[in-house]
Amino acid sequence: MSVAHDTKTSLAAGTRPKAFISYSRKDLPFVDQLTAALEARGIDTQRDRDDIPVATPWRPELADMIRRSDSFVCVLSPASVASAEVIKEIEEAVRLGKRLAPVVISEVDQANVHEALRAVNYAFVTGPEASGAGFESKADTLVQSLLTDLPWVKEHTRLGLLAARWAERKKSSALLLRGSELETAEVWRAKQVRESPGLTPLHREFIAASRSAATRRMRTWIGLALAALVVTAGLGSYAWVKKLEVEAENLRFEKFFDVVSKESTLRVEDVSAVEDEVAIAKRVVTAGRNLARRDSSGVRILWVDDDPDNNVEDKKHIKETMQRFGVEFVSASSVEAAKASLLSDAPFDLVISDLKHNADPEGTRLAGLRILDHLKAEGAGRPIPLIIYATVFDREQADRAKCEGVVAEARSRATMFAWILIALDEGRDYRPSREIRALCSGKDVLDVGP
Repeated sequence: MSVAHDTKTSLAAGTRPKAFISYSRKDLPFVDQLTAALEARGIDTQRDRDDIPVATPWRPELADMIRRSDSFVCVLSPASVASAEVIKEIEEAVRLGKRLAPVVISEVDQANVHEALRAVNYAFVTGPEASGAGFESKADTLVQSLLTDLPWVKEHTRLGLLAARWAERKKSSALLLRGSELETAEVWRAKQVRESPGLTPLHREFIAASRSAATRRMRTWIGLALAALVVTAGLGSYAWVKKLEVEAENLRFEKFFDVVSKESTLRVEDVSAVEDEVAIAKRVVTAGRNLARRDSSGVRILWVDDDPDNNVEDKKHIKETMQRFGVEFVSASSVEAAKASLLSDAPFDLVISDLKHNADPEGTRLAGLRILDHLKAEGAGRPIPLIIYATVFDREQADRAKCEGVVAEARSRATMFAWILIALDEGRDYRPSREIRALCSGKDVLDVGP
């Protein structure tokens, strides 16, 4: 028996992944075989022949089936790539951000395959692999791909359904996320992994609107409470001044968190080989909220890069985003220029540097680590946080850098933005995670304190 057969009994009710199968009627014998194989391995399948009730309008019902599925399996053959209906189904799956799983059953001209499918690895079920042990092995592999990151993917489906209902009902505020459900959605969004389907614009709009509504409710509740305080305690003008201060704080919070929600999509594989990605995602969300409630004017970041043409768009975008909240950036093009800036009268809250400079002599300590040495020497045990912006990212190397005192290495704009939030929030009191402290000390993580 194949390993994947065990998934049917291991998945609890409600957790079984749902897959929509898109195909041409000319390939029905293979589709029947594939459907049976997936069902036997714990995958709930849907397809138009079986699942659309008689006398139901076809297109809306089909779109709803795709929306409720976690993955979209497309059987590729000359007949299916030429089918206008299959193309419509693919485009609907792409619009909804579904995980795509193309299965090739006969040779097709790549030029005729939908471009969204060309970007995905194919499962080839042809020749001897179309039957017998070969087919069973291919079915196992397909199922494993559908099970990858299943909790994250199922949440993608669930939030997509909630967002669609919200949009269909004229974006009623009564259908927005609240409380712990909103918190969970924000953490989910922050810990997206590369292989997972992308967030759709509707996902992002729905979560951002939920946060904005929650902020407005908080501002209203605080305002009403302060107004009541004025009446009952006779605090007069003092209470009204405090009320205005609170309202200004929450307006900053709403504006800042709207930006954070758009920028901070943490890629798990861009973080660490040992750290808990859920804990880091929660840390990002907490940092964003904390910073939103502070006045960021006067916050200064030193960005060290010996090549001004390196990562131009990323640097520009990050700087423009943070400058909206009063953060000031100072540039340096060498280690010596960075040291001179750090020794100036105006203090810095964070340093960002690339790891290696072109002028680094062969066999010497790399530029980013020499800057770290300077920060540690001048910081009296509490150095200014340092983030390394690396064009090539290696998780093990990043963890070793954390052992030396680097806050993080990052290669993507969103991951960099996330670590900036953490570093600015925790400042010189930044402390590595338990997993990093265990790695650096050679201890088991359970033997490391909180």
